[in-house]
Amino acid sequence: MNARLIVLGTAALAMWAAPAHGQRLGLAVGANMPTSTLDETHDAGFHGVVSVEMSSPGSAIGFRPEVAWYQFGGEGSIGSLRSLAATANITLALPGTSVRPYLIGGVGYYNTKVEDVDADDSFGLNAGVGLNFMLAGRTNAFVEARMHHVMDGIQRGGDDRNAQFVPISFGIRF
Repeated sequence: MNARLIVLGTAALAMWAAPAHGQRLGLAVGANMPTSTLDETHDAGFHGVVSVEMSSPGSAIGFRPEVAWYQFGGEGSIGSLRSLAATANITLALPGTSVRPYLIGGVGYYNTKVEDVDADDSFGLNAGVGLNFMLAGRTNAFVEARMHHVMDGIQRGGDDRNAQFVPISFGIRF
């Protein structure tokens, strides 16, 4: 329950704090690719993301808080894993016209849970790249890939282990 309150609070604060002219809502879905320790215990999965992109007009630097749901399939007797995340990210738009690349990175709070095991709260980092495809007006489509590193994000053999995964997202901002 605390995880949901933190995620909802982060989203509400971001929407309230941003100036309307520099704020855009983003919606994305995609595939998750587990890597490292997470790849040993879980299969690829899916995710959904809601974000608010904030930047000053003409600025290459932006702020993007997000809330996301990541789901992974379990391997063998290990149950599926879900991670509810709230992240605060900085974006850097690179030169471009109708297709504009960008860099993104940030910090986050991850609440992970394997089927019948208690949820675990962890701190994490993420970094990646994306492409914006300009559509009509302020609307754009995007594709993005990021590496998420969740510290002590999963338990294995009684020990907390870091979890890494790469979500590949397809979305729209308006």
